[in-house]
Amino acid sequence: MKRFFIFNRQKGTTLIELVVVLAIFITVISTAITLFLAIVSQQSKVLAEQDFLNEISYMTDYISRAVRTAQKDTTGSCTGISGADYVLTHYNATVNVASSQGAYMGIKFLSINNVCTEFYADNTNPASWIINEVKAGGTPQNILSTKYTVVSFYFFLNGDKTISVASENDTVQPRVSFGSRISLKTLGNTAKNRYFSTTISQRNLNIK
Repeated sequence: MKRFFIFNRQKGTTLIELVVVLAIFITVISTAITLFLAIVSQQSKVLAEQDFLNEISYMTDYISRAVRTAQKDTTGSCTGISGADYVLTHYNATVNVASSQGAYMGIKFLSINNVCTEFYADNTNPASWIINEVKAGGTPQNILSTKYTVVSFYFFLNGDKTISVASENDTVQPRVSFGSRISLKTLGNTAKNRYFSTTISQRNLNIK
């Protein structure tokens, strides 16, 4: 009678193989986590930038709408000058605009609703200005989130930074230019400066 012996030659997993598999697994997981964190970080930056642009757009549109629809201050009760359309306020000799020193940081006018209105930058804290709106001599209201750092803010009249009044005596339709430099802090507290400026013409014709 023949006898057959079956031997189990199957080998178990060696320690070296386990170490290699574990190393590959850790590498894959680490790569996936790094990629995920990079995507989250980039998304946060994009959302922060979008929120910043939305704030700037709102502030710009808000000021532009009020300035565009301003009416002539025939009595001078708001601006202090009879027949004035706009009067610039809060002159700051240290502001650097258009490669030269000095600019007006505020503007006052009579709104379409007959309310004396003023927009201006409060630079009490030189490190971060506050852009305020004052209606009828009331309490100043900040119109830009304090999480952004305002570095500069200015107004021009008719493209000339040296004049401070636009009135019915001028031979041109009043144009108001304003702009600002605002700092946005990204992740890691890296500050990025953003510049904006715009020019608005008064809607009502400048006639006596």
